[in-house]
Amino acid sequence: MSNEISKITIGESVLLLTVGTAVLITALLLRFAIIPELNSLFNNISQYKTVNELISSEAGFSKIVDQIKKKNDAVQKKLHSFIGSTSDNAHDLSGFLETLINKANSSDIRFIKIEPLAETQNQDFKISPIVLNFTSTYNALGQFVSSVENVPQMFKVDRLFIEAKSDGKVGVKMMVTCFIPVQEKL
Repeated sequence: MSNEISKITIGESVLLLTVGTAVLITALLLRFAIIPELNSLFNNISQYKTVNELISSEAGFSKIVDQIKKKNDAVQKKLHSFIGSTSDNAHDLSGFLETLINKANSSDIRFIKIEPLAETQNQDFKISPIVLNFTSTYNALGQFVSSVENVPQMFKVDRLFIEAKSDGKVGVKMMVTCFIPVQEKL
């Protein structure tokens, strides 16, 4: 008789373990997969309704445009701080030249001539090659080229010609291409 009771108990315990495991897995799925997705869905529905109400009215549409302009300005400021530009006109060639000159000054570069070449444009960038003639030391040249190449979204060193001078300096002729973002009008 005790053998039959143990068989029944083992059978019931396996069933209880299976049901308990299924309940645990269901609870975990609810907690970590389904409920967060439902919260995200309800949040997105709420945002959709808000934006839809704003778009449907003239004042709301202009409010959305103002919000987009503010976000664009914030992104531009963050980009300017990232690239190290101190100029508010970093969206044109003069701002890029100012950034190059600042990098050169921190690397002990002495410019002889800065010559902009013909500019081209694609849908995203104005591509402005610039020929730089300057004197420097090898170390300062390395620092300058490194600092220019550290911002590939702005500059690319295309050509570099180095001539040794008698006083331990080098004469350098370098072509740098500036990638100036095209500003879209809203």
